Amino acid sequence: MCQNVDDDDWDEDDLDWDDEWEQPPPSQIGLIGVVFRPDNDEQPWLVQDNRKALNNQFPCSTKADVLNQVAIIIDDMHLPPGKLDQDHDPAEVTVAVTLKASLCDLDIEVNTLDLRRAASEAIKNAVCHHEEAGFTHFLADIVSLGVVEVRALNVE
Repeated sequence: MCQNVDDDDWDEDDLDWDDEWEQPPPSQIGLIGVVFRPDNDEQPWLVQDNRKALNNQFPCSTKADVLNQVAIIIDDMHLPPGKLDQDHDPAEVTVAVTLKASLCDLDIEVNTLDLRRAASEAIKNAVCHHEEAGFTHFLADIVSLGVVEVRALNVE
């Protein structure tokens, strides 16, 4: 039900709400940019990280590369640099490994589920073999790395 308000009932002093109303802080927009450049056949996609003063641009050849780069940027936003020390729980580090699979015998076909399982098993065997021997890296004297999980994410 609507109520009519006469001009006599309107109080100009009640209109001071604009002065008291707090405007929300301006949001940061355009932090991650994705540009499609159809004229560039080799690298048609460009991912831009506009969070910093630096001009961070990452050319990508496929949509999967674009998604991976956006995930890296979002992960960097979510987890700012920190320190690994005795006061914190052990950190988990996820590393993506891309394998190229090709058939040894051209007369045989392999479905993608078997290919994913075989790729996971191959990486797991390689990583576990070197884990037992000790991973070689520049922080090996002060940081011990151990395998948590090995799994294939996709097959393209």
